[in-house]
Amino acid sequence: MIDTKGITLIALIVTIVVLLILAGITLNLLLGENSILKTAKDAQIAQKLAEIEDEANLIYTGIKIEQHKNKPEVTPTISLEEVIAKLKPSDE
Repeated sequence: MIDTKGITLIALIVTIVVLLILAGITLNLLLGENSILKTAKDAQIAQKLAEIEDEANLIYTGIKIEQHKNKPEVTPTISLEEVIAKLKPSDE
């Protein structure tokens, strides 16, 4: 009788095929159209936009408070240009 202590060529090929399938699925999840990396990038952009919106709201509120302190009888008004000017870095 032949002693068969080891893996056969068929078992090795099946193992390699399974690993290739798993690698393909993993690459698709990482680099595909709705991939994890694209979702993370979209979330990063959404977070940055939310930060900008919050900063603009804080500046807008601060300007309205300052205007109200100076002339409490007048309803405070502010233009979009004023908010954008406040958002620009001061070292320019």
